Amino acid sequence: MRITEFIDPRGIKLQAKVSDQNDAIDQLIALHESAGNLKDVAGFKKAIGSCSNNLSRRSGLQST
Repeated sequence: MRITEFIDPRGIKLQAKVSDQNDAIDQLIALHESAGNLKDVAGFKKAIGSCSNNLSRRSGLQST
């Protein structure tokens, strides 16, 4: 089996242009939604936001 058999092209965006972290997250969510990987888009976005905030606090970085 090849790894390409597991990768859905709808979930990939090469050389994506993003303006900030939130834009990158929104694009990631849109890709996963279009690939059929998400059942709860709002819950997924909330979970990513929670993880991002926790990491930022631990590292001393501010999220934009």
